[in-house]
Amino acid sequence: MKSEILRLQGVSLVNEKELVLDNVYMNVFSGETVGIVGANGQGKNWLIQILSGRRRCNKGEIWINNEKGNIKSIGDAQKQGVFLIHHTPVVMPHLTIAENVQLSVKGKSPLHFVDEKAVIGKTNEILKRLKLSSKAEDKTSSLTFGGRHIVEIVRAINGGAKVLIFDDIDAGYTGYEKERLLSLIRELKSLRVACIIFSYDAKLIGRLAERIYCMKAGRVTNVFFKRDIDVDGIRRIMSNRLTNRKMLGQASLSLAEPVFRIEKMNGRKFKGLHAEIGKGEIVGLFFHVEGGTDEFIKMLLEGKSSGKFYMYDEEICNKAYGELFKKGIMVLPDCYSHYFLMDTMGIWENLTLGCLKKRGRRKVFVNRRLEKYLYDSLKERILGEDGGKENIQKLSVIEKRLLVFYRVYLTAPDIFIVETPVTGLDKEGKERVFEALRQIASKGTGILLVTSDMEEVTNLCDRKIEIPDIV
Repeated sequence: MKSEILRLQGVSLVNEKELVLDNVYMNVFSGETVGIVGANGQGKNWLIQILSGRRRCNKGEIWINNEKGNIKSIGDAQKQGVFLIHHTPVVMPHLTIAENVQLSVKGKSPLHFVDEKAVIGKTNEILKRLKLSSKAEDKTSSLTFGGRHIVEIVRAINGGAKVLIFDDIDAGYTGYEKERLLSLIRELKSLRVACIIFSYDAKLIGRLAERIYCMKAGRVTNVFFKRDIDVDGIRRIMSNRLTNRKMLGQASLSLAEPVFRIEKMNGRKFKGLHAEIGKGEIVGLFFHVEGGTDEFIKMLLEGKSSGKFYMYDEEICNKAYGELFKKGIMVLPDCYSHYFLMDTMGIWENLTLGCLKKRGRRKVFVNRRLEKYLYDSLKERILGEDGGKENIQKLSVIEKRLLVFYRVYLTAPDIFIVETPVTGLDKEGKERVFEALRQIASKGTGILLVTSDMEEVTNLCDRKIEIPDIV
C-alpha cells in the first residue's frame, strides 16, 4: 500500500499584492508520478518555488511524511527529501559523475577528504538500480544534455530524495533521449521516489502520470486520474502558449585572428548567423526579436545547430555543451546564475569550485589556505562592504550572480558566452556585473554577450553583431 509522502493544504501566495496561488490542495504518494499542467502565468512556476523552498507561502501548510514540513529555504526542502531537477542541469562539467554526486552530501563540506572508492561504489550502485549504462568514473563533460539531467537525479537520490520535482526538463528532447527519460522516471518507482512533473508536453504527461492536476489563475481546477486522462483536454487547458514566431535574418562581421568562430548557424528565428570573438574582447550579439537569445543559447547547450564551430581554426565537430566546455568555452543562460551554486557548500567553496581540479591534490580536495586567499581577494567585489555573510542562501540575487561570474574569472576559460547578464538588476547592480565581466575579459577571456538589451551592448561591448528582425 502506498503511503502519502507530500500534502499541500490550502497553500496561498501573494506576490506584489497579486494573489498568484489560491488555496491549493494537493497530495502525492510514495513512488507515484503526478503531472501539473496549465497555460503560462497560471501559477505553476510559483508552485515550483514553494515546493523547492525558494519561496514561502503566505497561508496554508505543507506536510512531508505525515509531519508538518518546515520549508524556509532550498536547504530545508532538501533535508526533508524534496529536490528540484532544473530545466538546465546543475552539474560541474569538469568533475566525474561520482564527484558531482558527492556534492549532495550534507553536514560537512564535500570538498574535504572522502573515501573515493566508497563514493564511486555508491554511485555505481544507484546507476545500476536505475538500469543506467553510465559509470561513476565517466566525465560529466562527455555526457549529453539528457545525460547531465541523469547526473542531477542520481545526486538527488544520493542526498536522500523522497520527492523529485521536474521543471520542464524534457523540453527539446527527441527520440532516444526522451524515451530514456521516461524509462528512468518509471524506474524511480522501485526506489519509492515520488515524481512531480511540470511539462508543456501533454502526451508525455499522459504517458507517465497516474494523476494530473490542472491549474488556472493559481487554483487547481481539475484532477485527472490514470483511467480518465484526456490528452486533448489537457492540450486545450494549455492552449494559451505563444505560437506566433518571427524569422530573423543574418548578421556577420569579420575579425582578424578570432579565438572562437560560429559559421552558418541556423534556427527558427535566424539564418546563417556568423560571429567571431577575439582574445579579451567583449562582443555583443544583439537580437531584435523576442526569444532570439533563448533559442541561440539553447542550441549551444543542446548541440542542435546545423552550423560550424571553430576554436583557433580547429572545427569542433560535436557542438553539444560537453564538447564546448572541453575546448574552453563556458555558457551561462539567462537568470540561471543561482542554479549553478551548491546549497550544501559555503560561499568561498562555491567561488573556488571551478578551480577544484586545477588546484586540488585530489579530485575531491581543495587547499583551504589557497581557497581562503582567493575568497578574501574577491569578497568585497561580491558582497560589497558587508562581507560577513556565510550562508549562501542568504545572498541577494546580485550577490549570487556575482559569485558565479567571479568563479568564471578564477577559472579563466578561453571563451565565455553569457545571456542578458543584468536582467532584473538596478543601476548599481548592473554596474557591478559590468565590472565583473570586464575583469573576466582582462584575463584574456573572450566574451560573447547574447542580449536584446541595447544598454548592455552600449555600456560593455567593444563591438556588436546585430541580428535584425525580418518580417
